Amino acid sequence: IGLGIPAEPLFRSSILNAANEVAVNRFLKDEIKFTDIAKIVERVVNNTPIIYKPSLRKIKKIDKKCRKEATL
Repeated sequence: IGLGIPAEPLFRSSILNAANEVAVNRFLKDEIKFTDIAKIVERVVNNTPIIYKPSLRKIKKIDKKCRKEATL
């Protein structure tokens, strides 16, 4: 989608994936327009701070937070 996400830290891809999964699911339920998917994903990615070398526990916590934010 052209969000310019750097290759590092790699956990950013999990943030993008979590937000995208929720947004696509919302689209399939007719809760949002198709064009809203990229907007939601971009907002979630941009609102998530960069953390270098996060623990698995931290990644899971961030994933949960991102999924919740994507529902708003």
